[in-house]
Amino acid sequence: MDIRQEPTLSNAMLFGLERSNKDFSLPATWGKNQFNNCFPAALANYMGQAGIPLVYLTLDQERVIARSTITTEQLYTLDPLNSSTFFCFECVYTPWSLFAVNAVPRVDLVIQDLNTPRRDAVRALEIKLTALPDHTTATLSDDHYGCEIVVRPDTIVYLGLSLAELYAADRSSLYKALEPVGSYIRDWSIGTETHPHIRAMAKTLYQILLSKLALQSPLLMQPVW
Repeated sequence: MDIRQEPTLSNAMLFGLERSNKDFSLPATWGKNQFNNCFPAALANYMGQAGIPLVYLTLDQERVIARSTITTEQLYTLDPLNSSTFFCFECVYTPWSLFAVNAVPRVDLVIQDLNTPRRDAVRALEIKLTALPDHTTATLSDDHYGCEIVVRPDTIVYLGLSLAELYAADRSSLYKALEPVGSYIRDWSIGTETHPHIRAMAKTLYQILLSKLALQSPLLMQPVW
């Protein structure tokens, strides 16, 4: 064999991602904004196969982050290695389209069920592959390490749409919660109108979140390396 020959990616694959919209034979799939989405999904697939639980962070009634664990199947709502589970990277989570005026921005990973006639989307996940420690905590002891996480504007859109989805069958409660602060704002795109009501909006948001705590579901996956 000619040792100068370029290496081939024809048989390259990440664990459990045989059924996805990514072509791992292409070098670009292993590049920026590609590998950092695919690798975390493959890691979760491996952890599921190995029986390693995933750390799950939720909000409790005291507005404190609660830590528990879930399985990879609970994360995806489907068995990750089942032949009917499809990984669609950078796709639109179609259930949210019902609650959006404009086009819904693509999310990092959408889990689809191939057993359904329309390949139903069953979970949308933002993926934040982060390094530990970051530059501000690198000089501290291990127990004080931290990692930087960047939240995109699209992530805020997903949070809003996921809340709208939770209240789809209970819209009157959502309107009732939003009405007091919303009645003071005529144009939400004007900062001078919204800024004076930031505290009231935060209080309202907590009210909306706390009333649906039992329906929390995963939205953001943060693998740390």
